[in-house]
Amino acid sequence: MFIDTHCHLEDEKFSDDCAEVLSRAKIAGVERIINFGSTLQSSIAVAELAKKVLEEL
Repeated sequence: MFIDTHCHLEDEKFSDDCAEVLSRAKIAGVERIINFGSTLQSSIAVAELAKKVLEEL
């Protein structure tokens, strides 16, 4: 089992392909991802992304 212990998937550079990034991670054996916000705004974006991903499961 692999765990990515630090990422920033809410960053705008992932806005077009976040689902693809998550899919590739899963294929590579990553079972958990810990996504961090570094500001209040990015932390809110992290929470929104987590909610979206959980709703898609």
